[in-house]
Amino acid sequence: MLLDIDYFKSINDNYGHECGDKVLSVFAQHIQKIVGDKGLVARMGGEEFAVAVPSVNPVDGLLMAEKIRKGVELQPFTWQQKTLYLTVSIGVGSGCASYRTLTDDFNKLMVEADTCLYRSKKDGRNRTSTMRYGEEVV
Repeated sequence: MLLDIDYFKSINDNYGHECGDKVLSVFAQHIQKIVGDKGLVARMGGEEFAVAVPSVNPVDGLLMAEKIRKGVELQPFTWQQKTLYLTVSIGVGSGCASYRTLTDDFNKLMVEADTCLYRSKKDGRNRTSTMRYGEEVV
């Protein structure tokens, strides 16, 4: 899955990069707490993170993504006596990568997750999107 903090640029612009760095740190800790030792959390750049969880079916992946999203939404962030409310948009790939074809499968899942992340942002942000039944990414 790919995760992107909504309107992160405005946090940096309005509160400074020190605040933005703290938001990224707290966000990463939140994701890691939910993923635990079941998977890998990585910062892809800027405010985008990836989560790879081996052997998780799509339903469990969606449930994990929603747990992350709701946790971010419900936990205000305080910076210099100001309360910030954060949201996150998430895109979830459709399946699992096989160890035999890990590179091809992983690349396909990342393209799917990126497509779904874009859909989450386009549809209003603060949501999780998955591949639709019968949908394929070219």
